[in-house]
Amino acid sequence: MTFGLLARRLLPPFLFLLAALLVAGSWGTILPTIGVETGSAPDRYGRIVALSLVWLAAAFCLIRFLDVAIWHGVVERRSGAPVPRLVIDLVAGLVWVAAALVVIAYVLEQPVVGLLTTS
Repeated sequence: MTFGLLARRLLPPFLFLLAALLVAGSWGTILPTIGVETGSAPDRYGRIVALSLVWLAAAFCLIRFLDVAIWHGVVERRSGAPVPRLVIDLVAGLVWVAAALVVIAYVLEQPVVGLLTTS
């Protein structure tokens, strides 16, 4: 796999993650410019959306990296055969579930122990 193809496939998720990090990190600076008071409902919900986007963008970045560099890169080269799509999709599903649990636990500040226990 060439560097150009690798960069082309990884650049959009990385830019999405960078944009989400910039919005979440500068949320306190953005508020006065759009006329929202600190502590108000739009502030709280905007913070939740921004932080959720960071975690979901990170999951998207990780899935794309696994797909490009690991599954279609290292594993295909070493085994000589493509990785079964089921394996790729199951790992991606696990990453999305983990990202959702992180959002529930850290962004929404809800307990996930009961959810994990009953799964």
